[in-house]
Amino acid sequence: MRARNAAIVAVAVLAAAVTAAAVWLWVAREADTDQVLLPAGSLWRFDDSGKDPGVAWRQADYDDSTWPMAAAPFGYGRDVTTEVSYGDDPGAKHTTTYFRTGVQVPEGTQGIELRIERDDGAIIYLNGTEVLRTGVPEGRTSAGTAARYAQEGGETWITAELPRDVVAPGPNSVAVEVHQSSPGSGDLFFDLEIAALDEPPIVNEPVPAGATRVLAAGDIGECGGAAGETAEILEAVPGPFLALGDIAYPKGAPQDYTDCYDPDYGQFRDRTSPVPGNHDYMTDDGRPYFDYFGDAAGTPEQSWYSQDIGGWHLVHLNSNCEFVGGCDEKSPQYRWLVDDLARAQPRCLAATWHHPRYSSSEYGDNEDVSPLYRAMVAAGGDFVLNGHAHFYERYPRMSDANTASESGMREFIVGTGGANLYEFAEVNPSSEVRWNQGHGVLQLDLKPDGYDWRFIATDPAIVVDSGTDTC
Repeated sequence: MRARNAAIVAVAVLAAAVTAAAVWLWVAREADTDQVLLPAGSLWRFDDSGKDPGVAWRQADYDDSTWPMAAAPFGYGRDVTTEVSYGDDPGAKHTTTYFRTGVQVPEGTQGIELRIERDDGAIIYLNGTEVLRTGVPEGRTSAGTAARYAQEGGETWITAELPRDVVAPGPNSVAVEVHQSSPGSGDLFFDLEIAALDEPPIVNEPVPAGATRVLAAGDIGECGGAAGETAEILEAVPGPFLALGDIAYPKGAPQDYTDCYDPDYGQFRDRTSPVPGNHDYMTDDGRPYFDYFGDAAGTPEQSWYSQDIGGWHLVHLNSNCEFVGGCDEKSPQYRWLVDDLARAQPRCLAATWHHPRYSSSEYGDNEDVSPLYRAMVAAGGDFVLNGHAHFYERYPRMSDANTASESGMREFIVGTGGANLYEFAEVNPSSEVRWNQGHGVLQLDLKPDGYDWRFIATDPAIVVDSGTDTC
């Protein structure tokens, strides 16, 4: 089977077909190893009038013959094949643009892979049924519905794998609505491709025998953010939850926990192992954080602790070094960490703290946590989970000298719990995977001799990252 994340070659033969109610361009190709059904750059009909077409436009029998037809990619403000209209006022552009085409699906298809590049958000319908929503708020939409956030560069292709029951053998309709985040948005972009899968997509993998499943995310409780959507993942997946700091925005005040975190995540408090972030210290030196989590967070004097989960030893540290007497070798936290690791001597070892040692965000690498990182590497640490940078990023096993090392520790940044997302700044050359196109949670299956990981986006069809390693 072809690699799930491999780029799809956009080569196809175009053919036109006419249905009783609408004119469609059905895109097909001879079967080959890629099985591309709808290549990037295909022809689409589109409506860029700014008017609300209602809901009938999504259906397969909708008559779109009056819509103009042209080739993707569509948009403005970027390098596109077809420029669409945004209206007469550059400061009050159309919020939503609509697109329709068709795709021919062969017999025996086990599922489909969608790849979409959208700026800012989009909803995809197959045969009138919504199959993917990315960057657009939940609920009913109209021509005036704004995308949740702006896409400011970065890696914008999104891959999703869908089961075979979303399509039927033969002709299928594809409808897409692309939403801008604001009337003053400077650019719009849309392109999409579809490939057939020769194996069903992986959905809801069972926990491996002998493993313990845990979830992790940071940068969570921002009112108006996506915490409600990431909380749905925790509702569906039981087990420990590792909260990676910046629990409640904007300032970690009691009202922030009450209004922006507790409504969605309060139900998981008894399964949460938290660490504080910098925003959690913005009010009364973190007192509301300690009040909210109680004994689970330690105390303001000793806000670090360890626990054993599924045969693994996890240490939970405080990377707000200026508030806890530093993070250097002479600090109370460092001395505790060395003693704890010497007592535990585990085969499998992991850590959580808020500020990442390495990052492709505007913050860059963090030297303050270097002593903690070195101590973990010296003890045989397998991975560390961080937040702070509002995106997902994965590194290989790394030394403290910013180089890949088999004896080093892997770093995951999971700042995707609900707060606004960040652009990538200067990309660290060691970075292996980066994703800032949506929110989600990292799932880890901790096994006696290793671990599996999978990033679960708020739309579970989206494929971001997965893998396995030993300890």
